[in-house]
Amino acid sequence: MFKKILLLFRFIKYRTHALNAHGIHSPFIFELFRKTIRSETEAAIKKTLEQLRRRMLSDQRILSATDYGTAGGKSRQRESSVSYIMRHYASGIRKAELLYRLSKYFSPATILELGTSVGIGTTALALGSTTSKVISLEGSAETAEVAVENFYSAEINNVEVITGEFGSTLAHALEKISVVDLVFIDGNHRSVPTLSYFEQCLAKANENSLFIFDDIHWSADMEKAWKEIQLHPSVSITIDLFVVGLVFFRRGIAKQNFILKF
Repeated sequence: MFKKILLLFRFIKYRTHALNAHGIHSPFIFELFRKTIRSETEAAIKKTLEQLRRRMLSDQRILSATDYGTAGGKSRQRESSVSYIMRHYASGIRKAELLYRLSKYFSPATILELGTSVGIGTTALALGSTTSKVISLEGSAETAEVAVENFYSAEINNVEVITGEFGSTLAHALEKISVVDLVFIDGNHRSVPTLSYFEQCLAKANENSLFIFDDIHWSADMEKAWKEIQLHPSVSITIDLFVVGLVFFRRGIAKQNFILKF
């Protein structure tokens, strides 16, 4: 309960400072805001994602998984239903729709995701750019199997899932990629591993890459990581949407940090 209260306070602080379109003076950010952050998702995509969500919420299969990222820095074995994972760990529909729109807008050749879960976010990213090569990392083999079932059901064939702890699998995934165009980091909600993943992925980024960080206000520790990312010399633009943070590396642009309404 106390954690939820703290999160509410962080959200109120975010809303107090968040801008609408009229407060944006950067043409690049204004277009991004208008065409992705506050735009509408096509009805067919909404239907696909919503059907997947409902199916996962009604799935009572029990999965055994190792939780690497939310247990105070200690891994633990847990058994959870698919329904529980969908409610507590998977991307929500609103966030998934944003991922879809960002993927469609930037049309990345390569997408790297840390944290497949049951595949809601992965599905959104893959549908946004069907020609992209999508590599998604998932700690739990049993959860990954459910995600793969969902990709097959949605006729998605541009996703490769790699299972195992990210400390071991991320380097392997990056070896498969010459340039990482879009990264979605949603697998470990602690500052030290988050910053480590950021630095590793940065080695394969260029000035057109987009990094998306999930739950940047999830804890004081994650807010600390977000602030360090904003200050990184390679970063030119960051956008705080509360549920996610967007990071750009565009050259020739003065460093700017935006807090925008989502």
